[in-house]
Amino acid sequence: MWRHIYMRALAAATLAAAALAAGACSSGGAPALDPGSPASPPAHEDCPAVQQGSGNAAVDYVDFIQAFGQQYVAGLARRPITARQRDLGRIVLRSSCSLSALNDRTHKDPGPARDGDTGFLKPGTPIYAVDGWPTQCRLAARWGGRLRVYLAYLPNAAHATPRPCALR
Repeated sequence: MWRHIYMRALAAATLAAAALAAGACSSGGAPALDPGSPASPPAHEDCPAVQQGSGNAAVDYVDFIQAFGQQYVAGLARRPITARQRDLGRIVLRSSCSLSALNDRTHKDPGPARDGDTGFLKPGTPIYAVDGWPTQCRLAARWGGRLRVYLAYLPNAAHATPRPCALR
């Protein structure tokens, strides 16, 4: 685990040094991105302001959605939870900020997630209700070419625990 954190920190330091050497600094202190680059954030991205300071952070996110004041996570269930296109209900939200992409760009901890923040979904990605499930229990979205089901998790539990309604 520490080797993984060290390697991410080393990669971040290398990218930052390369950006500085190229003179690619923005007024906010983070490396400026080429607007034509696929790594550039879309114009509609709504990410939190990060604290500018001397410390850096490499955060290793899980695949989550923050919505309706709670967190939904995909991929932690013991057996895979799946859905098909026909299981999707209405769009209930769109991703506003990928915190992993923000962390990769700024090397800062963005703090607590806000409604619309996600671990990996690109800004603007539709987030759906799942037919037959309350939105307080399950949501779905496409990521990495696959439809992913996100289960609502209990806040402040000692271990990652889905809400009972997400499993019924």
